[in-house]
Amino acid sequence: MDSIRRVLESGLTYEPCKALQKGQRVRVDEGPLRGVEGTVLSMKSGSRLIVGVQLLQRFVAVELPGWHVTPLPFLAEGDGMPSIG
Repeated sequence: MDSIRRVLESGLTYEPCKALQKGQRVRVDEGPLRGVEGTVLSMKSGSRLIVGVQLLQRFVAVELPGWHVTPLPFLAEGDGMPSIG
């Protein structure tokens, strides 16, 4: 509770975000890509993510708000998604 109070009183900009990391598999739960699964390629400021998804037999990177996705369990190597460099 002290941490929450300190953030609120700090005057800093804050917003909710999910604990995600590069390489994490996610499912899109909001917006036009709802139901699509992908992999977090990178994190941007303002709780935005670059998520790699496979659409029409092509791998594309899409920028999404972090709150639009739900983390999925990590998969083993060879899950069909390109490797993250």
